[in-house]
Amino acid sequence: MKGFKRILALATTLVMALGMTITASAEGTVPKGTITVTGAENATLYIRQVVKADTTTKTGWSFVDAASEELFAGFAGDTAQAKIEDYKTSSEADRVVKFGNKLEALSVTEQFTGTYTNAEPGLYVIKATEEGFTYSPMIAAINYNDDLDGVKNAVVKAKKTPTTINKTYGEGDEYVELGKEIPYSVEVVVPYSPMGSTTAFVVTDTLTGGEYKLETGENADKTKVVATIGNDSKTYYIAPSNNSLTIDLAADWVINDPTDSTRDNKYANATLTLTYTAIATGSAISNDVNVNNTTGKTVKSYTSKLQIMKTNVPAEGEEPELLNGAKFVIKDGIDENAKYAILDAEGKLTGWGTLAEAKVNPLTTAGGIAIASGFDKDKTYWFEEIEAPQGYSLNLNPVAVTSDSWIDDPDEEDAKFMIGTAIMSDTTLITLPFTGGSGTVAFTVFGILFMSAAAGLFYANKKKSAK
Repeated sequence: MKGFKRILALATTLVMALGMTITASAEGTVPKGTITVTGAENATLYIRQVVKADTTTKTGWSFVDAASEELFAGFAGDTAQAKIEDYKTSSEADRVVKFGNKLEALSVTEQFTGTYTNAEPGLYVIKATEEGFTYSPMIAAINYNDDLDGVKNAVVKAKKTPTTINKTYGEGDEYVELGKEIPYSVEVVVPYSPMGSTTAFVVTDTLTGGEYKLETGENADKTKVVATIGNDSKTYYIAPSNNSLTIDLAADWVINDPTDSTRDNKYANATLTLTYTAIATGSAISNDVNVNNTTGKTVKSYTSKLQIMKTNVPAEGEEPELLNGAKFVIKDGIDENAKYAILDAEGKLTGWGTLAEAKVNPLTTAGGIAIASGFDKDKTYWFEEIEAPQGYSLNLNPVAVTSDSWIDDPDEEDAKFMIGTAIMSDTTLITLPFTGGSGTVAFTVFGILFMSAAAGLFYANKKKSAK
């Protein structure tokens, strides 16, 4: 009889499992969405899913494999679910710290172009490669719709940094920090020189908002310019004049030699690349190049501003108030190797150093806002509060200016000028207890009266007993 009951129970279980399978099949396949990467039109993209939907877990998500779980090792918690919870509640700046270098080390091999169209719900790591740029790994999330009948597509903005800031005809604008060395690369075509003629080949380069890097030693106060065609190159040392370089290239590259056909016009119509270095000193660095007084192309670089807004933590139903007198420093990095921005009295970046050096000229909020200038839009910076406004507690959590924090600078007409914004809030100080208040005085007076009455009764009773 017992054996029959076991068989019946097993049969019931199998029927239920089959029924659930049929139901799941009837509901259709797992919904899929698309992940679109913007700002990486010329890059090769790679993708890997690291978190997947899992209705058997507390969070509804689980790691795809062991390598994916290892990726989240820096997040808080002793279990996979705890780490997923910590990821969900962490800020973007905190996630950068907790991932550390693990995103860069993760192997990602599945390739796609522009838009990935086979994305099931979960988290994906995306990497990109492109000559001339370094891309930071990206995270994309495919979540269910609110009604759970489909998924929300994801759009990810690529985070890339030029490996070199080359200034050439036709190349786009870039962003730099004040004091940054900018290696320029200018491409010019060597002119053809008709037989018996003298052909000029003079390149004039002019900087605005920058200065040329000068050599030391025997070429002191001169700028090094290297001219190259293929395997042939020549180095020039030119003294800038009125922030311009004038380079006469005819003698070396325009060769009119009718006696030697291998030399005559050897470089005609070839592209000559000139390289040299400038230093950013202004908010906009403009590089104008012309050949033989024929106007060439102008390319620009820009430095950007950083803005911190300081508010209180308002009571429920109230608007936050802007706070004056908060003091901040700016840092590049948040670990022990972080560099601190050295600012002048106007909040302009002059270099990088220690926290003590940065505290000499901190940013101080006026009208609840403080602004610093001379930074690179393509980098992440942190505001660290070093002194709170009077009556408020110091906020020990630095806030980041990330790639998503940048907006057009409203004080500049050129739309290329950007300002990175961040907000930090402070709580009021805890009220400390004190003596001498009205409540204490009342209790003291009452105690004295009580003791006086008791003393009076004591002496009255003593006198009565004596009689």
